[in-house]
Amino acid sequence: RKCPLLDISCLATATNVYANIQPQAALHDLSFDLSDPTKWQSLFDSTTAVKRQHRAFSYSVQKSRSFPGEVASLQPAKLILAPPSILQTEELQQHLASTIKENVRHWRASAFRRADIYTTFDSDVESKFQLLLAHLEEDSQSDPLATSRLGAGHANLMCRVQIPQKNQPKAIALNFPNIHPKLILDRLKHTNIHSNPRSICRFLVAVYVHALPHHLCSIWVYYGTVRARSYN
Repeated sequence: RKCPLLDISCLATATNVYANIQPQAALHDLSFDLSDPTKWQSLFDSTTAVKRQHRAFSYSVQKSRSFPGEVASLQPAKLILAPPSILQTEELQQHLASTIKENVRHWRASAFRRADIYTTFDSDVESKFQLLLAHLEEDSQSDPLATSRLGAGHANLMCRVQIPQKNQPKAIALNFPNIHPKLILDRLKHTNIHSNPRSICRFLVAVYVHALPHHLCSIWVYYGTVRARSYN
């Protein structure tokens, strides 16, 4: 009970590696019976495992070494990844944008509880900011540190998508892996952007989803308040 470890995801023995598939529990409640397939999933096929063999060589030629036996992996020798699905990412993009807007309205209504609180969104320019997010994804693929330097290059990005400085919003761009929408909503709520006290406030929500192989994606959200009503 005093073990400093918080979790054990896998165990490695001399002949196999086992993944812990037990429901989340305290360590002292875990079963360490590696022969129980309902508790531990072997990552290698134990039926084809070969015991380690030792081959001795003349010391003058080569020191004696140990050669592990071959262990057959459960992973196929050739991985076949599903191609990126543009249709699925577009559907996810629309669903996320709609869900975020609905929750922003709810957050503001719960925070202020005033009848004169209105939350509107500048939907006319979402496509421009989706293009900005597409540039961010492109930059992040060529330079993994590009996202961390977003602040320095923000003005250049605005120019690339033809948004005048006077119309630029107070907003942030966030990147997420393919995670549950609730985690994205929690991150956006903790920015407290929705707590703008103005009775009538125009918000900007732009979502860009970049399709990746095998049903994965990179999710970008641009979220903030809009300074001006129109963009030229």
